[in-house]
Amino acid sequence: LSRTNCVVDCWDVDVSRLKVLKQRYEKVKQYMLGTPNVLSSLESARRDYDTVLVDGPCSSSGVWRRWPSARWEFEVESLPGLARDLKNLLEEGKERVKVNGRIVYCTCSLFREENEDVVAAVDWEGWKEIEEKRFELDEEGDGFYVYVSQRIK
Repeated sequence: LSRTNCVVDCWDVDVSRLKVLKQRYEKVKQYMLGTPNVLSSLESARRDYDTVLVDGPCSSSGVWRRWPSARWEFEVESLPGLARDLKNLLEEGKERVKVNGRIVYCTCSLFREENEDVVAAVDWEGWKEIEEKRFELDEEGDGFYVYVSQRIK
């Protein structure tokens, strides 16, 4: 995000989350060479991005240490629906990456159903895996998952 002439388009299912984007940008703008552009809909997003970040809605199990009430609000029955939504967002994100571009999929979840299983359910023909990493929850930080792939066709 710090390259010259960088364009950062942002979209979220929950529009209220984007309201804090401007405040967050003000805190880090000296490190960025691009200004975030809030998209009104996912359909308005381009289809030739160098990089697409899919940080989808998940159980947030990787941050339960900091947010214990979320653990008690979580219902295990919601996992299949969350996984379906994450897969759909990941597939939508893939469609917006240009050849030689990358997609970064991440969650703050520790559940395989929201991470490895979602990635495994997507067709990666024409893509090359760059990295897959799980960060386990520990006393020094949150747990999360990252998958990076590059479009080769």
